[in-house]
Amino acid sequence: MEKQPPPEPPTSGELADGAIRLLAEAHAALSGPQFAVLNVRTPGTLHRYYAAAATRHCCLLLLEIEQAAAVDLETTVTVLGRVYIEAWLTALYIHFGGHEALQRVAQDTAYQVRLTDNDLKEFDERLKRAKKNAATRVRKVRATNAGISGRNAAKPELPPRPLHQEPRIPQLTPTGIDISQRLTRDLAGITPQSLPLSEITDRLTELGPQKGFALESLRPVYILYRILSAGAVHANLNVYDAYFQPGPMFDRAGPLPVNCVPQTLGTRITVLYSAAFLLGWVLEDAGLPAPVATEIRRWLEPDPTVQASWAPGTPAPS
Repeated sequence: MEKQPPPEPPTSGELADGAIRLLAEAHAALSGPQFAVLNVRTPGTLHRYYAAAATRHCCLLLLEIEQAAAVDLETTVTVLGRVYIEAWLTALYIHFGGHEALQRVAQDTAYQVRLTDNDLKEFDERLKRAKKNAATRVRKVRATNAGISGRNAAKPELPPRPLHQEPRIPQLTPTGIDISQRLTRDLAGITPQSLPLSEITDRLTELGPQKGFALESLRPVYILYRILSAGAVHANLNVYDAYFQPGPMFDRAGPLPVNCVPQTLGTRITVLYSAAFLLGWVLEDAGLPAPVATEIRRWLEPDPTVQASWAPGTPAPS
């Protein structure tokens, strides 16, 4: 059988139109009665709320990625794409992992809040000690200088002794920020514990066959996340090398990255496809139709046998 040529990639206009239609479907559904959550804090209502909120967050990131792409902000699209992947994996984890997954996300939230709270308190305490120690040194220097000045005045025939320079007292003010109530009130009873994205990825790979949303490993998505982190988000040599402009005698750092493979189109395809995948399952599990999400997913679903992309290996929700 003659090998078929690969399909043409979607155009920028097609992706923009798909995003508009998908976001409209998401907003209409998530604003409807099926996602109105009774305001009692039970495991069930909390899970329903946070699953919807995680989906909303992915929709917002999709919107802002499309807005950045419309004005050719390549770096912004790439950075937001990396942020989106983290949000998307976490949203899937909450939706399919249930209360157990939400508890792990809560533990990670408490862990991150505690780190920040410790940093705030440590800075304020360190600044307080620095000011106190500096003030003590200033008093000692001033007392010494008073003695030197008295000696110089009493013995004008001798060469004057130089005065000591006063130590500088830090002028910063304490942050005054107290986020401890987030731990003692909002996250009371939650044991702080870090939740790496790799753990979420591995758990989703386990849940895929159980819940029917995937047969393949989600590791390729996590690998893409790592690649985008190393090449666009974190300030390191991978990022700086892209500005390198060699010359016959002098090298320079150029105003824009050079010789970089454009990421905007691929990022938009990945984000739109995965957003449609997430929304399709969220709406189907709520008993709602998802025609736009289903259409976009079937349109953009990658073939994992052709390239190192992730595809669920299960039928799209209908």
